[in-house]
Amino acid sequence: MFGSGVVAAGMLGLLIAATAVLAASPPANPLKFVDWPNAVVPASVCGGQGSVRLHDSYGLVSSRRWPDAWNSDQPAVMANQVQVGFSDPVRYGAVMADGRPEALVPIWCTNGGGTADGQLGQGLVVYHESRDGPAVTGIITTSQSNDQTMAYFDNAATRIERGRVILDELFYGPDDTTCCPTGRAQDVWIVDDGTPVLYESRVTREPHP
Repeated sequence: MFGSGVVAAGMLGLLIAATAVLAASPPANPLKFVDWPNAVVPASVCGGQGSVRLHDSYGLVSSRRWPDAWNSDQPAVMANQVQVGFSDPVRYGAVMADGRPEALVPIWCTNGGGTADGQLGQGLVVYHESRDGPAVTGIITTSQSNDQTMAYFDNAATRIERGRVILDELFYGPDDTTCCPTGRAQDVWIVDDGTPVLYESRVTREPHP
């Protein structure tokens, strides 16, 4: 009987300790379980209106930013068609002071040609968790792009801190080939009230002349 009591007390102690560890652990970020290749994304990231649901990482929008850009073997099914595409990595962290988790999801805009020459632009859609699932906080755009040359983020280098997001941006010089942008900039976006606002963009490496 004495031995059984010791074993029971020991098991109870282990159970209490495990419960305490679980209670002290931060809750799992529900955004990490989102099926991003089939998520709903704002069409505005590629110059469209409303939203578009991705299917296996891709969708289509009618783009006001890139009209008549479509250059695919497949015929367009809408005017001013542009392909919207998801690409890893997604970065997770807490920007807001309340510790609410966010996800930064890279979305590409292309002309459907299937090569790097067809890349029109890229943005990061910032999501937060809501009662109805992922909700859009805002869109972070590249600062070094124009209508002739695109820039994109090295999202593997993205840093998420309370109140701001720090990004590395790659951009092209006039003589760069499609494969290899030689310019680099660091962007700082402030997210004080939930809306991302560009605070600073500093060129850290000029593109090759």
